[in-house]
Formats: sequence, structure tokens, C-alpha cells
Amino acid sequence: MQTTLARDLFKNLRKQEQQEITAPKIENNPQLEMMVELYSSIINYRNIRSPCIYESSLEHFKKETYSKGDVESFALILPQLTNLSPQTHNYLGLFLSAAMNACKDDDFFLYLHSINSRIHSLGYENTKNVIAHGNLGANVAHRMSKGQFIVKGSVESGAGIELQNGQIHITGNVVGENLAHSARGGKICIDGNYIGRAGFVCTNEV
Repeated sequence: MQTTLARDLFKNLRKQEQQEITAPKIENNPQLEMMVELYSSIINYRNIRSPCIYESSLEHFKKETYSKGDVESFALILPQLTNLSPQTHNYLGLFLSAAMNACKDDDFFLYLHSINSRIHSLGYENTKNVIAHGNLGANVAHRMSKGQFIVKGSVESGAGIELQNGQIHITGNVVGENLAHSARGGKICIDGNYIGRAGFVCTNEV
């Protein structure tokens, strides 16, 4: 388990041209309609536990045909789903994680800047290569086992809990406790500041 403050990791990369992001329309898009209906039906169960959200979503997605573009489009239309209460964002990360892990594609770009609430648990049991644009909530990449998870923003507590393998890269700050708590492997790079207490003894390069 290695943690690095990697301020210079991307210094040789070219700056990307700023693009205007336009959310797709839900109408006449069967895959988007499927995702919206599935998410609405799953979160409407009362007293459902968070792991059940992920497991139920994963089983449903394994039966569906969709692509990385559909997952990325679902992330873009989230601000349009005005009928969802703010607390549903607690489950949104688990839902998106299941959608990515069950998908045949491996690389995902999620644009999340337009969402008012921070999404928790994004990257749960991650096995893919993900770039998430926007500030995230707690428990990013919980139980991640492989791949790469890049956050173009800051995160809250519990990033990399039970990390098994793969790499987590956070370009902003980490604010909160239990960074990489109970991690067994993998690597976490933080470009910004870490304000909190790590879940392991840090003997790594800083």
C-alpha cells in the first residue's frame, strides 16, 4: 500500500481544451430510460441497506445491454431528475459503481460538476478505469480490486477503505478520517492536501 503526494504526476500532459458539456435527452433513449427506471425502483424500497443497493443494481445490469456511453450519459442527466430527494445521492455512487463494473467496457469518464450534492461510495468494488470530474463524498473506491480511479476534484473521508489493488489518484484535497483504512494493497496518489488521519502507518514516499 503506497501513498504519494503526486503534484508533478501530470505536469507533462497537455491541457485539454475546455468543452461545453450538453446533457442528452432521456426520451427515445431506451438505455437511459432503463437506468432511470431501475434507479428509481431500487431506491424506493424502504430501509434498504447500502450493500443491497449495489448487489441489486449489479444483478440487474448484468442482464442488460448497454455501453460506457450510456453510463456517462446517465451521469450527465442526473440534475434533470428533480423527483429524486437529496438523500438518494447516498446511493447514487453504489448504483453507478454497479453500472460500470457490470459493463463490457473498461474506461469511463463521469462529468459530475453539475450535481449539487456530493456523491458517496463512487467506485465501490471498482474493477475499471474511471475518471470522475467533480468533488465527491465519502468512501471513494471502497474495496477497489483493480484498475485506476482518478478524481478530478476533492473527496471526503474514507477514500480507499479496504483497497485491494489498483491505483486511486485524487487531484484535489482529502478531508476526513480513515484514508485507506484496512487497505491490503494498491496505491493512492494525492495532489492536494490530506487533512485527517490515515488508516495505516505511512512509511511511503511523500
